[in-house]
Amino acid sequence: MPDKSITMALKSGHTINPVIYEESVKQYEQFGGNRVGTIRLEPDGWFFTSPFITYANKIYDFKKPVKLDGAFALTITN
Repeated sequence: MPDKSITMALKSGHTINPVIYEESVKQYEQFGGNRVGTIRLEPDGWFFTSPFITYANKIYDFKKPVKLDGAFALTITN
């Protein structure tokens, strides 16, 4: 279980909890990817890499620039 003293609230109402090492290792074995740290969003239990923290509230505040039947691409650069 993550340490509940180390949490951060998002505008969406979710909380960010660090993932314990053992669970991170298991996730990396299954999915590979960039090993930059991992978090879990509660209450839904979503698994993200830690850079998501930088963009979470910006994504939540994102305004739709197109109609629902339109298409757009979102890119994020470092």
